[in-house]
Amino acid sequence: MRTYFKSPKGIILKWSVFRVTLADEQVIYNFSDENGEVMLPEEGSNYFDIEVIYIDGDPEFKTFFKDEEESDKKSGFSWSTFLIYFIGYGGLALALLFRIFGDDIISYYRAKNDPLRKSIERTNKDYVTYNNLIVEKVDSVRKENPFLYVYTNDKEPLSFKIRPNVDLYENPYKDKMPYFMSLQDKALAFKSFIQNEKEKGYDIWLKTTRKHIAIGNYRPQDTVTKYSVDMTYFYTEKEKEVVRKNNSRYKALNNLYKRPHIDSLQTASVILTFNELKEGRYKNAIKALLIPRINPKNKTQKVYFTFHSKNGSKEELESKIQAFTKMYFKGKQQKGYTLRKVMQQE
Repeated sequence: MRTYFKSPKGIILKWSVFRVTLADEQVIYNFSDENGEVMLPEEGSNYFDIEVIYIDGDPEFKTFFKDEEESDKKSGFSWSTFLIYFIGYGGLALALLFRIFGDDIISYYRAKNDPLRKSIERTNKDYVTYNNLIVEKVDSVRKENPFLYVYTNDKEPLSFKIRPNVDLYENPYKDKMPYFMSLQDKALAFKSFIQNEKEKGYDIWLKTTRKHIAIGNYRPQDTVTKYSVDMTYFYTEKEKEVVRKNNSRYKALNNLYKRPHIDSLQTASVILTFNELKEGRYKNAIKALLIPRINPKNKTQKVYFTFHSKNGSKEELESKIQAFTKMYFKGKQQKGYTLRKVMQQE
């Protein structure tokens, strides 16, 4: 839309520069030509303000550029004319560019500053940061514990892995949730581990040919050595009859402690303090009631005796074998048991 602007004295403003502020706070610049006409946005646009920022007849402008104009008369160059054209056409070009690309620019900045987008970016950053910290810590613990010793009757290949004790909640609806929400849960779990590393520690998983068994939890602050006794086995026919009778008699207890099917592989484990091992009995009556005994007559049983709270040397575990034998086998040496050096899984 073309229009004219006049000064308070009614003079048409030729070669003047205008700053136009629209209702949506967009600012555009334009200039009037030698006839005083100025191009403005189409009719219907709401103007918040129109301001003249340069008038060709302004005495201050004349004074400022007087010397430059006189020095350029011979060459025909005029700084005032150059400035007018520069501001005018430059402003027009900017206005056209903004009109063409304005929506994309606004959309970009809105997306960049969107709260949800910032939340996703922060979640990704936290996940990478805490995950990298855990990787570094686990690598350090692995280097400190390249192997461990286990007293066992298992002749099959054994190895172990060290994993951080991270509490990861498996949401049953995770497949129906945005990925970043699942990532957020992991980031929070990783953060919790970093903040509570001394209390949570690192789980030690023994890999057997039957299954993986959690045999230890190494914690940096532990000063008291604890031991673990783990076993895998199948019930004998005689044991199955006893289990069936007990299941019928103690239904409430069975509902509280769910066990695998009677024909499936069974597992059992107990953590022993030094004093329990030394004295050959459990201090906790419930522990003594619920932990199955090692049955030498059950040839399917595979037993693993090792350190639980922190790793130790061959000599340290070897010195406890006698107490272990006394506690579980009434002091009788058992055939087939050896002290094995188990290497960390690559």
